[in-house]
Amino acid sequence: IGASRMTRTSAPLYLLFCLLSSYSATIFSGSTEQNIPEDALFELSLDQLVNINVNVVTPSKTKEKLSQSPGIVSVFTDEEIALFGARDLGEVLSRITGIQPYDSLNAGRFRLAVRGDQPSPNNNHVLMLLNGTPFNRESYTGGLWTQANLLTVPLTIIKRIEVSRGPGSVLYGTNAFSGVVNIITKGSDELDDEVTVGYGSDNTKAVDVTYAHSAGDLHITAAGRYFETDGWDFKTNTTLGDTFSDSAGARTPGFIATARFKDFYLAASYGKADQEVFAGIPAVPSLDDFDSEKFFLDLGYEHNFDNDWHVKTSASYVTGRANTAETNTTYNTGDTHLEVTTQGPLTDKFHLMVGGSVDIFSGDVDAATEVVPDWTEYLYGIYGQIEYRLPKTKFVVGAQYNKLESIEGNLVPRLALIHNFTDHFGFKALYGEAFRAPYVAEREVNLSFGPITITGDPDLSPELVTTYDLQLFYEKDQFQASVTWFRSEQEDLIAQNTSDPLNQFFENKGEFVFEGFEIESKFTFNNNWYFVGSYSYQTNENDNNVDDFTLQPNSIVKAGLGYTGKDWSLGIFDTYFDSYHDNIAINPLRTEINPRSESYHNLSINASITFPKLHNVKLTAYMDNLLDEDVYLPAQASSPFSTQNTLPSQSGRFFMLGITVPF
Repeated sequence: IGASRMTRTSAPLYLLFCLLSSYSATIFSGSTEQNIPEDALFELSLDQLVNINVNVVTPSKTKEKLSQSPGIVSVFTDEEIALFGARDLGEVLSRITGIQPYDSLNAGRFRLAVRGDQPSPNNNHVLMLLNGTPFNRESYTGGLWTQANLLTVPLTIIKRIEVSRGPGSVLYGTNAFSGVVNIITKGSDELDDEVTVGYGSDNTKAVDVTYAHSAGDLHITAAGRYFETDGWDFKTNTTLGDTFSDSAGARTPGFIATARFKDFYLAASYGKADQEVFAGIPAVPSLDDFDSEKFFLDLGYEHNFDNDWHVKTSASYVTGRANTAETNTTYNTGDTHLEVTTQGPLTDKFHLMVGGSVDIFSGDVDAATEVVPDWTEYLYGIYGQIEYRLPKTKFVVGAQYNKLESIEGNLVPRLALIHNFTDHFGFKALYGEAFRAPYVAEREVNLSFGPITITGDPDLSPELVTTYDLQLFYEKDQFQASVTWFRSEQEDLIAQNTSDPLNQFFENKGEFVFEGFEIESKFTFNNNWYFVGSYSYQTNENDNNVDDFTLQPNSIVKAGLGYTGKDWSLGIFDTYFDSYHDNIAINPLRTEINPRSESYHNLSINASITFPKLHNVKLTAYMDNLLDEDVYLPAQASSPFSTQNTLPSQSGRFFMLGITVPF
């Protein structure tokens, strides 16, 4: 891990180390009970870190064991966040199997790719949920600049993050295309009243406040954060031979609150990401002030009946605003989501779930010239899923019919077989389809600037993906591991046709095939030690037989090692990214003006100590990019800088101290 570069030869050795470590854990852990002192003031639950007995809800909208869910799911808990540290949700997600952050300072931070899928500024292939309700979906492009979600969520209120890799449209509709990220918040009995103040490199200042209150049947939680930084220093060359350098500053306040009274609940969130991002053109780059803002409100009712049937209703509203100073254009969306779901046992072997949803999409674009007309449109969905459960085998069949009022409807199915050979060892065989509906920017845009015109196509079809997953899993005591093979076939991808540079238009034209495998493991040993590791490999090919067209790395290794004592903890996490591919594959005429994208490590250390005699005041120290890596990523086709090879993504070590005071 200490080496500043990992070659393709050494990556398998690193994987071998992870696997040997996993094997040794079965020797160390056995079936020993945890023996952490009850009065520990900094007590991380190792059982919860490993998640063997933690239920997940994302794959089926019902609680079930991780190994028995009809999805390929990874869970990252609040204990893991506390052990390994992070500045924001984007950093946390970068440590989860199958997720690749893509941050090249263009269009703001962060963008996400799942299993090598092509990232774009819109992030409309990854659906984010807050407690099971769509959180980042909006009606202009489907996921317009998600930094207001990824940079502003207070980490202190997160109970766990469930990442379901693969299609999720059967239960969640459009945009649950290559993955679903579900942020699940803490209850009032899990959240402490405290304030944390931090200061670090690049004149970084951070404040976090959490509060919880219970009175009878009323339970309230709230968490707020403010994060401000002058940003890390970057430099890039121009096509004119000059050097452009600056700092990537950001201001990201955020707030989340929940309330529950008997069977009624409320969740509200606000976040604003004001960032300095890369703008201009390759000859004359500049720094632009870009901000995005999201407000989320979810009101609902859920009730468990005596016959084990459950009903849940939800009415949520999400407003979004994104503004770029360079173009003086503001994108406004205001979208309503209504949903009802009921589920329960038909017999002791059959479990049924049915539901329906209505999305009311609306918004406008405030610009000097009309980009798209103001819009209001409806998206309807109806879904169902039935499970047949035997002592060691479960069969799952599900489907959703979804229709945007202006286009033809489509049906996406799901099939799953889950079988346990023993109490601890089994396999999953999954088949699923998902879709991404075309949005107003792709169907209605009619934009002219100079001699160039960009037009939409109102008859666009939804993007479709078909995914096959095979997984072997093992879990026992404080050890769990899995090996997953996947294949995804994307078709009817919506892209901008630029064959005629003066007359560009949107069309269904793209196809991709992704294939790869994932190995992941978690275990504890000697009562206080914890390890999490994964290795993922993917390759992709487009319909022109071009390999690795999405430019994403083929291999990614993620490994964390932590120790928890009575009043202190220490966590080390390293993520190794194989080199991103040269963007000459998408633009043969691109100019090589910056360093090439090389493989790199992102190594971080987080330390925490609590002082019982000082009213449980806690000190933390977080250090990131310890190897001082300079990272450049290939410029994407959607970027105005696609005519050059790379853009800066990371530079310089980061160090931050924090103090937490309970109240």
